[in-house]
Amino acid sequence: MEGAPSFLPSQELPDVQYPAFARSLGLAGIRVEKPEDVEAGWRAGLEADGPR
Repeated sequence: MEGAPSFLPSQELPDVQYPAFARSLGLAGIRVEKPEDVEAGWRAGLEADGPR
């Protein structure tokens, strides 16, 4: 492959609201938009009930 994948669609991420999708599955869905909020986001995720 050497950096030139033959199936380009497999290299793209869909535009999905991942936190909302996680919540729809009963998981903690946390969105962090600012670098200064990363620590709080990690803490919230690690303190949430459910799988880790």
